[in-house]
Amino acid sequence: MSFTEYFSPDRFDSPATEDDLTHAEEKLGVTFPDDLRAFWLTTATYNGNVHMADGTDGPYLRVLHPSSVTTTGDIVVFGRGEDWDFGVVPGHPTRWVDVERDSGEELSELGATFVGFLESLRNEHAEQDDLFA
Repeated sequence: MSFTEYFSPDRFDSPATEDDLTHAEEKLGVTFPDDLRAFWLTTATYNGNVHMADGTDGPYLRVLHPSSVTTTGDIVVFGRGEDWDFGVVPGHPTRWVDVERDSGEELSELGATFVGFLESLRNEHAEQDDLFA
């Protein structure tokens, strides 16, 4: 899977290893979704903007290294935005959510896949731009 539609490859880090992922999963007692694992096997971290469909800069996203991931309740917190954190609730179905940074409260569902989560970020960003246009 290629993530270059959503991210600038020049901001990619070296990839995480299977050992990095397995160790983090064992430490947290979770199994990461396959698409998030695929992302981490492409780049261990990301710190920059998500690309909009037209190639312009979209919302800011910092994806943490697997060793820095934490949990709050059932939520695996894997990233940070400007104002809140992002998490995934592994299971059937998997849910991608945004999380209130201080309380760990789930705010809303943002998709069922990593790409669905990224599309949701794009849509929210576009809606905010429309409000201020």
